[in-house]
Formats: sequence, C-alpha cells, structure tokens
Amino acid sequence: MPAALVQSKIPGAGNTATLTFDATPNANNLITVTCWSYDGTTVHTAPTDNKGNTYREAIQIGRSGNERVSIWYAYAIASSATFTITGPGGPTNYYWQCQEWSADGAFTVDPLDKTASTAGGGGAAPSVSTATLSQSDEIALAVASWDNGNPTTVTINSGWTQIQEIIPQSIQAGESDYQIATATTALTATWTYNLAPFNTSRVIATFKAPAASVTAALTGTATASITGLR
Repeated sequence: MPAALVQSKIPGAGNTATLTFDATPNANNLITVTCWSYDGTTVHTAPTDNKGNTYREAIQIGRSGNERVSIWYAYAIASSATFTITGPGGPTNYYWQCQEWSADGAFTVDPLDKTASTAGGGGAAPSVSTATLSQSDEIALAVASWDNGNPTTVTINSGWTQIQEIIPQSIQAGESDYQIATATTALTATWTYNLAPFNTSRVIATFKAPAASVTAALTGTATASITGLR
C-alpha cells in the first residue's frame, strides 16, 4: 500500500509540553512534528521522545518579531508501549502536532526529499511551492502562521487535508496540513484568508515513502508458489 497517515496527535486549548500517541507507533515508521509560533526570533529546537529517537529539522523559517514555522522528523524509530514526544523547544507561545506515517517498506534511510519556504506579506492568498518531487509516492506537510489582519476564515487549496487550525487571530494563529503525493508534480500550498494578514510564514516538506524490500517481495512470491503446488 502507498504511504498513509497512521495517527495524529494535536494539543487541546493552549500550549502543551508533551503529546502521547493514542496507540504505540510501529517500529521503523516515520514520525513528523509540525510547529508554529508567534515569536519569530526564537529558533525552534529539536523535539525529543521517551524512546531516544533523533529528530531532524526538515525546514524552519521565521520573521523577526513575528511568525516562525518548522517541520521535524524521525525515521528508523524505536518504539514500544507508551510513546511520548516533548515538543520543539524555544518559543513560549506555540502550537505543535505529531504524526505517524507508514509505507510499503520501512523508513530505514533518511526520507526527506523537497523543502520550500516563503515569508512576508503575500496578500490574501500567500503560497509556497516545492520543486519536482523525486518519486510519485511521497508524504507532504505544509505549515503556515500569520498575525494581524484578524482573518476569521482560512482555507487551503484542494489536495491538502487539515491537521490543525487555530483561528481567529491570536498569538498562536496557524495551520498545519498534509497530503499524499501520487505524482512527481511540484506541490503548492496556498492559504486563502478572508482578511489579508500583514505577515505570514509558510513551509512545505516532502518525504519519500520506501518501497517494500526485494527480500520481502521474493519471500511472499515463493510462499505463494509453494502453497499453490500443494
């Protein structure tokens, strides 16, 4: 099967230091963390978890004194029992979410593919676009944060599914979204606001879904053939 979202965990009202998945993630799946904050000058630092996995920065961008957004990931994960993530460090006013992803194969090598970021005004429909993807089965995450202008309605272009959105205007206003890319076509995320914000920051990161290993495929074929001869 192609890449798929296994589960996602989002905070309730206000900031939270840790999030615990409802179900134990599968070993060697991909874990991602999306984050936005109002303090654009304070750099987000890497999340951690109680299994000792390493979280790498896919992309991060901030505007001085305004919004900062980031995406993090851990692959070849160790996992057992309760799986708790401590969110990105640095900002004091922020929202973050974590996701588990599966694919035909195990995420045993670095899956990061394309990243892109833009920041500034951008009017009522700021966007960010990637380069052409390396393969047709990829996980894509997009995060945007905004301030001022007090938009009360925010939508993203078709193809994206919302993970979390915080509106109306507050010091943590933002949105995270995802999609599973089924072609190598470059991806664009465009957020449309009913009232144009003065400042926005936005990012995209894509991750290559690993195919099933040759050994697993051959084993399955051999088993099926032997069974058929009985």
